Order: sequence, then C-alpha cells, then structure tokens
Amino acid sequence: MNHKFGFLITALLALCGAASAQTTLGIEPPVTLQEAVPGQTITMNIKVGNPSPKATRVRIGLSDWNYSQAGELQYFNVGKLSASAAAWAKLSETIVNVPGRGSVVTRYTVTVPKDATAGSHWGMIFFTAEGQDTAAGAFGAAMTVRVAHTFYVNVPVTKTSGKITGIFGKLTGVDNASYLFAISYINSGNTAQVLGGRVEIRDSSGKTVAVAVFVQQVVLPGTTRILQTTLADPIPAGDYTALVVLNYGDKNKDIAGEYSFTLKKPLGGG
Repeated sequence: MNHKFGFLITALLALCGAASAQTTLGIEPPVTLQEAVPGQTITMNIKVGNPSPKATRVRIGLSDWNYSQAGELQYFNVGKLSASAAAWAKLSETIVNVPGRGSVVTRYTVTVPKDATAGSHWGMIFFTAEGQDTAAGAFGAAMTVRVAHTFYVNVPVTKTSGKITGIFGKLTGVDNASYLFAISYINSGNTAQVLGGRVEIRDSSGKTVAVAVFVQQVVLPGTTRILQTTLADPIPAGDYTALVVLNYGDKNKDIAGEYSFTLKKPLGGG
C-alpha cells in the first residue's frame, strides 16, 4: 500500500466510522478501499455487531450511491451509475441472525470486469435490523435502524489531481460579525479524494492573524464541490488576504489560492 493510498483509507475511516458507531447496530469496518486490476476478484469481511440483549435479524443489500451538487447522498439501483462497484459485488448472504450482545461475520466478493475503466469505482452495502424497525424515533415516529458499509475499488492506472476554480467571500452573521468563505473545487483526477484544508487570514504586512478550517469531505472523480467555512475571530478593520490551502490526500502537496477583501468595520468585535 503506497503512502497516498494509506492516507486516503485512514481519512475515509475517520469520516465514516463515527457515524456508524452512534447507531444500535454496528459494522466493522465502515469503509474499505481496495486496489484491483481488471479480471481480479477480491474478498472482504464485515463484522456485524448487536449491542442489544435481543437477537436481531439483519437484512443485507447492495446499492449504488453518489453525491448531489449540494453534497447530499443519493442512492440508486445497482448498476445505475457508470462508476458502480456494487454491480461487481456479490454478497455471501442477504440475511444474518445476530445474537444479543454478539456479532457475526459476513463477506462479499468484488470481481473487476476485464474491460473496467481506470480510476475509482464505489458502492454501498446496507445492513437493516428487522427486529428494531419499530423503535420510537423523534416525535414518536417509527424508525429503521440501518447502517452502511461503503467500499471503493481503484483500478489502475490512477491519477490524482484537482484545482480551485473559485474563491468567494462575504460578511455574514448578526451585524456582520463573521465572514463566510466558499471555495469551488474540482476533482480533475480519476480517484475519490478526501479533501480538507484551511484559510489563513493575513494582514497587509503578511502576518497571519486568524485561521479557519474546512471540514473534510469526500470528493468523487470528475465532480465539483463547494467547501465553506466561517471566520468569527476578532479582527480590526483593514485590508486582508485569505490564503486558501487545500489537500486531497497527498501530505507532500497542497493546492493554494488567494482572495483579497477589505473590512470597513472590525470583525467579531475586534
């Protein structure tokens, strides 16, 4: 596993693991990233845990997924998307019975077609706890306990690249007490990326007076995402430069851009 590959899987686990751990049905791992050549078959195990004292019947199913332009998850039938890895997957079983306060291991295989295109392909496996479908949710509404395992398959030859296509800013908040930065970024490579970064605010002398951080997010190949962060640190009125620094998984390579703005009044009570 190369450095970039290891960094990406670590970041994906950090993004997905916390969400899965908050449910009453657990899976491990919540996400996998594999590299496979056309014609190769890979097998992956998933541990399904049940913290409840009552045995639970769990349904397992495959799905395609993608992000909307607003960054929201969208789900599709298997094989609907050209980048589908779910269409390559086969489940060992579609129903498992998990004992109370116990766990079971299920598995799935992914066979990469011989004519598979290079780059990232992805899919999702849903685990739905039948015995907990009637748990009371907010306002007494019924809810289904469901968690998802996301899997990525990278097919060589892979290319990782991206660029900032726009930087925007505006005063916001009560009495314009904060400043919103929005960054337009395109993943111009053919692999999924975990994108993060920061905005360094520098005064006219070049001194950094404040820093705002972007929340990490997955950016799929060929797509554009908007990253936003809000600065509310006390800053005096004056002219400033916002240095945007983004990283898509290579610790040795950043993408940078600049945006100049003027504060006619102090920001954040500064």
